[in-house]
Amino acid sequence: MVNTEHHVYMKKYVPFLLLLTCIITLITNQAYSQQPVKKIPPSFVTKIPSGPWCLVLINNHHYSIEARLIDSLIKPKSIKSLKVEKDAAAAAIYGYRAGNGLVLIEIHRRYWKSEFPRLKPYLQNL
Repeated sequence: MVNTEHHVYMKKYVPFLLLLTCIITLITNQAYSQQPVKKIPPSFVTKIPSGPWCLVLINNHHYSIEARLIDSLIKPKSIKSLKVEKDAAAAAIYGYRAGNGLVLIEIHRRYWKSEFPRLKPYLQNL
């Protein structure tokens, strides 16, 4: 024999309880998804450029320049010396940025004043 009072009670509160459990489930899932994601800081290894590091020596100051700009910007007659390091010796002297090699271009003294203003927008101080 079924108790009718109990049956009416179940019909009245079961939908409310189901709705309440659904709301609680949604809130907890949403709370988990909104937690901040911990970002891993990039290591210095990821900052090494893929090609050799290019340096220009003007008036005893080192400047960094993009490798793709060397042949179009620097006049061959203004180059005093060109040094290419492709082993770990460059990294030992110049640091991790020279890990993939180093191209060191020294500008002749008599061309300092004419070359520097033209190259300045493309040079980066170290």
